[in-house]
Amino acid sequence: MVATRIFICHNLDLQEETRLEVQIFKQLCQKLQSVQAEVVLYAGRASDDGFLASFYQQLSTCQWFLLFQTESAVRSASIQSVVSIAKTRVEQKQMQGILRFIALPDETTVQLPPSWSTLPTFGATPDYPRALEKLLLALSLSLNQGVPMKTDPVTSPPVAVPEALKVGARTPAGWLATDQV
Repeated sequence: MVATRIFICHNLDLQEETRLEVQIFKQLCQKLQSVQAEVVLYAGRASDDGFLASFYQQLSTCQWFLLFQTESAVRSASIQSVVSIAKTRVEQKQMQGILRFIALPDETTVQLPPSWSTLPTFGATPDYPRALEKLLLALSLSLNQGVPMKTDPVTSPPVAVPEALKVGARTPAGWLATDQV
């Protein structure tokens, strides 16, 4: 099975491990990797000099673009540019989609670029597990991917099939009989 490649765009200093945003970001990356997604990201901040070169090199190999929105990401001209580029790639059918994950929804006081409001959005609070599950669903991934589903045998008693539903039964005009399908 080919892994889903997701470019995650952020403007965090990942060395600041005590910041809640960084903890949420790392947890999100780990969860995506646990469901066999390949996480692609720039190790530094989007405001670093090497970010755009890395972005252009990696984006063409990714099916998805995920914006990890923080207040610093909203203010970043580099991130605003790459979001526009990713949206264009989606419109040209070169990527499957672009999504937005808001790390701390209550902290964003900066005006969002208008085009961001149309992006499918998931918020880390107040219900992070639910937001994550919805994000995985949007990415067509599952927390149970790769784990065989446990199924119980059917134990309900047999049900009598009404005569009208049996094969070859007469059907009202306009209905398809099973031999007409």
